[in-house]
Amino acid sequence: MPSLPAMPDAAELQGLSGEQFDNRIVELFSANHEGLLGSVTAELANGVDPTVKGIADQLKVTADTEQQQLETLTGPTPTPTR
Repeated sequence: MPSLPAMPDAAELQGLSGEQFDNRIVELFSANHEGLLGSVTAELANGVDPTVKGIADQLKVTADTEQQQLETLTGPTPTPTR
């Protein structure tokens, strides 16, 4: 099952400001959504509990919408930098 990406340490983000900070946060949000969507897709394909599948379905709709919003800021999903 896909895993969520590792978060950078706070020092990396503290060293950024303004547009650089915003761009890095958008990259992190986008990578996080990709991981979430992978997990949700796996649940929908393989899960059996209707309650969990219902939550996964709701998460998919929300994450898809948010990912589209992020892409309006950056273009298609950016590759996280380290």
